[in-house]
Amino acid sequence: MQSLKFRNPEKQKRICRLSGKAAKKASRHSVAQFRWRLTQTLYWQGQRFKRNSAAYQQLLDRAYAELIRNEDFLAALKATGNCGLVHTIGGHDPEKTVLTEYEFISRLKRLRQTIDT
Repeated sequence: MQSLKFRNPEKQKRICRLSGKAAKKASRHSVAQFRWRLTQTLYWQGQRFKRNSAAYQQLLDRAYAELIRNEDFLAALKATGNCGLVHTIGGHDPEKTVLTEYEFISRLKRLRQTIDT
């Protein structure tokens, strides 16, 4: 998710290779962090997305749908059963975070429903 703050596709690839914590740290005090909050524009593979757009939500949907291909992710999601899902470090304001708690949890729940059927 942190890679979406960077315009340059090569920089995005480098950020994507990092762990979540390292990726967050790499973007925290960057120009990209400042720029995306100011413009509310995010990027993926050279394409611009306004943070509050339907196109951005579709990008998130596609990204999370791809996680089903990851066997470890799939096993972990299945292991949650019907338990409630929480994201305690997630923000609520879409102008301040690239993925709100609601956006994250709702996608996980949707994926969990598809694997249960």
